[in-house]
Amino acid sequence: MIALRSSRTKRSVHRVLAMILIGSAAGSPAAEAATIYTIGGGFIHPAGVAVDASGNVFVADQYVVYEILAPDYTTVNTLGSGVFTKPSGVAIDASGNVFVADSGNHRVMEILAPGYTTFNTLGSGFSYPTGVAVDASGNVFVADFGNNAVKEILAAGGYTTVNTLGSGFSGPRGVAVDSSGTVFVGDSGNNAVKEILAAGGYTTVNTLGSGFSSPYGVTVDASGNLFVADYGNYAVKEILAAGGYTTVNTLLVLSGVNEPYGVAVDASGNVFVVDYDDTAVQVISAALPPTITKVFGAAMIPLSSTTSLTFTLTNPSAVVSLRGVAFTDMLPAGLVVATPNGLTNTCGGTATAVAGGSSASLSGATLAAGASCTVAVGVQGTTLGVKNNSVQVSSTNGGIGNTSNATLTVSWCKRSDTISCKGFEAATISTLATGLFNGPVGIAVDASGNVFVADFNFFAADGNGVKEILATGDYTSVITLGGGSNIPNSVAVDASGNVFFAEAFNNAVKEILALGYTTVNTLGSGFNYPIGVAVDASGNVFVADTGNNAVKEILAAGGYTTVNTLGSGFNQPTGVAVDASGNVFVGDGGNNAVKEILAAGGYATVNTLGSGFNSPYGVGVDASGNVFVADGGNNAVKEILAAGGYTTVLTLGSGFDRPIGIAVDAGGNVFVADNLNYAVKVIVR
Repeated sequence: MIALRSSRTKRSVHRVLAMILIGSAAGSPAAEAATIYTIGGGFIHPAGVAVDASGNVFVADQYVVYEILAPDYTTVNTLGSGVFTKPSGVAIDASGNVFVADSGNHRVMEILAPGYTTFNTLGSGFSYPTGVAVDASGNVFVADFGNNAVKEILAAGGYTTVNTLGSGFSGPRGVAVDSSGTVFVGDSGNNAVKEILAAGGYTTVNTLGSGFSSPYGVTVDASGNLFVADYGNYAVKEILAAGGYTTVNTLLVLSGVNEPYGVAVDASGNVFVVDYDDTAVQVISAALPPTITKVFGAAMIPLSSTTSLTFTLTNPSAVVSLRGVAFTDMLPAGLVVATPNGLTNTCGGTATAVAGGSSASLSGATLAAGASCTVAVGVQGTTLGVKNNSVQVSSTNGGIGNTSNATLTVSWCKRSDTISCKGFEAATISTLATGLFNGPVGIAVDASGNVFVADFNFFAADGNGVKEILATGDYTSVITLGGGSNIPNSVAVDASGNVFFAEAFNNAVKEILALGYTTVNTLGSGFNYPIGVAVDASGNVFVADTGNNAVKEILAAGGYTTVNTLGSGFNQPTGVAVDASGNVFVGDGGNNAVKEILAAGGYATVNTLGSGFNSPYGVGVDASGNVFVADGGNNAVKEILAAGGYTTVLTLGSGFDRPIGIAVDAGGNVFVADNLNYAVKVIVR
């Protein structure tokens, strides 16, 4: 008896092979591939594989032939249970008839389509046939392992005539035939892949490529390229037709003790591999990964407004469809799916975007070769600032594709022309809640865009207090906080929504708790006509203590009882701000200066910033460190640029009358308490 397997140690394990893609050359379908996946499963010792014109895959396994149905490869049918003994090769003709090298029974069989219930024995005289192929005329070619021969069973005459082709073979394992009738052989005993030319009556035998070790299965694609299960090298290889079958590429190497037996290729160039000691069919996909681009419909939108977000998906392969195309885009903070969601989908599959939700996704889509499709959804900006994130696309047979990102700025800007939204040189100045203020003197803005105002007019009988202009409703609703304190001079708000204000006439600094905005607490002590107030990320409160010519800090730790004095040399400071690093900026009105107290060194170093100010009141600072000034004596709003060391001073907008309070939001928009115009204004970036 002739052994069908080598004496190497075998192991049958139920696992997916670990495979390494190496050395693929451009120009062949498989060389495009970067994806390897498995189909089917539960096989014992698969030895042969074939694929039909519909993509259905047939596997010869131990005592049975299986059919794995395309396109999802989840349904597996059994053909000929109990009929075969160690079938080693399988082939399919154009009518769907299945041909089997039934090695253990020393025969070649045909399973007739449709139904696959009729079994015929073809020809005779075989000894352990291991490979089988069929040409367009129905002639069957056999690698007759035990007879060291390659044979042809002629269709004419009812598969009774058997001819021997060529000579010089030693243990041929695999056989394939191309459209011209040329027969290719995995000649394992000679460590060679050979060609038997149809011209001349199958007498000329050529050796193709080199470097093989016990090659088993062979197959040929429509371009004449050969694919080889190179058993002894644990590899699958390709011999390119171009150049006369001299170039050999390694498509993958199997890790561990694995035995590539059979190989097949479909019309799209996907290569199917069976390993005698694995439980599934491995597929080297000819598909390329999908690509994705995401684009917002606008570069900038006003707060609470909407725009579109469009995802364009493309299949870059000219020949292979992509299956299971999918992505999930987790929207950046401050963006949600709009209501209604405006969802459209030309990709098929399932697109999902829940109104008010934080994601948009696609799953289960199929994308034809060379095709593109789109998924679009409406998104709404809920907080100010720049929104940016990335999304990645994937597919079942093409693998993971590229990553694409897009940027959207949510701003106060309501202008349709983007030029006026890029900077202050052509800024728009809007008035909020017109006619509802007595004399705004302080201003702050929270992360949601709500604006807080210290509204005080000495001559007003009522209506003074700390007020909030709600972002919802386009800044038309104004509510009074804390029971109507009637002498606020400035205002600040922390990340939790607690509001801080200075009451100069009461020599006090106070806090209105965010929960209900009804509880008012007094913080620290020892102030003399405090006017300016600010709060840092830790809740520490900074005060321009005007009457004491000092800047002070009320520590949050300990319940706002400890008060420290910062820096020195101030003369009636009226405004204060703090940046993310803890540096404190001061509107030093009596010195007509804007100053910075450095956090480093314990607030001992004081620097003067810019020049040309006249009784500067409020100050603010943005995330880039630029300082904004309510230059009351000059009836101007100014910006001191951080770049260049705070030497450049710009004037922003015009038309102000004694601006006192100033604040800046995450989008760079500047809010102004325009005192003698009795207005709250915003300079829109």
